[in-house]
Amino acid sequence: MQKFRNILACVLVAVMVIPALGDGVYDKSGSSYWGAKDETPCVRLKSLINDSTTIRIASNGYGNATFTSAGIVNNINLGTAVTNVDDFVGYIVALTNASGRQLFEADGDCALAADQVFGKLLSTSYTVQAGKWGTIYFQGLSNKTYGVSIPSRDNGGPANDKVLRKLNGSLGGTGVVTVAVYVEREVKWQKTVQSPAYTSIGLVSSNATANLVNIDYDVEIPIGRASDVFIRATRGTDANAPGGIGATVEFK
Repeated sequence: MQKFRNILACVLVAVMVIPALGDGVYDKSGSSYWGAKDETPCVRLKSLINDSTTIRIASNGYGNATFTSAGIVNNINLGTAVTNVDDFVGYIVALTNASGRQLFEADGDCALAADQVFGKLLSTSYTVQAGKWGTIYFQGLSNKTYGVSIPSRDNGGPANDKVLRKLNGSLGGTGVVTVAVYVEREVKWQKTVQSPAYTSIGLVSSNATANLVNIDYDVEIPIGRASDVFIRATRGTDANAPGGIGATVEFK
């Protein structure tokens, strides 16, 4: 598990916002997790200071990520030294306030280390409240994904061990769908779904138009309390349509 502190997702199946960044990405009163369009987690971060912080992502991450807290502005230039998730995490945990205090603890285990951030992020402003966890998201169009994360205990998730029991979703967009469950950034379960074909002027062409693929899978994947998990449904062409992916867990 990569943990950074102190400086820095039917037919052919192959198995194998200004949004407030709240305290986690799941329903703490139950066992349901959901990620809608443009809500695939990139980095989760927890404020370590007594002030809220505003984060501005402009031009889908082509340029600066701007962090403003108590009048202090910090810029992270995306695309030069910061190209992937682990680069981004490293720079986030190096940010400080006017007193030299570290602004954030950051968790990149909701994504893959090499996932690109340059030109892949959702253009928006976020607010992270003092002492709370929040999430910076990928943009669905450029990243072609729907996603949701289940954080570990240490990263603001449930204190219990658990079992992932169900995956469901309505995945808009075009192209083949690949659904994968990652535990500690390793694929533990995967299915590929060929999106429906359509007929146009007598010719059959697969994956050529926008279509909705619905998924509903029963699974049984144990998850320890110390494990970070994320689920992704990736469309072959684009995921720029309404939809989302969900996960149901059973707590032990």
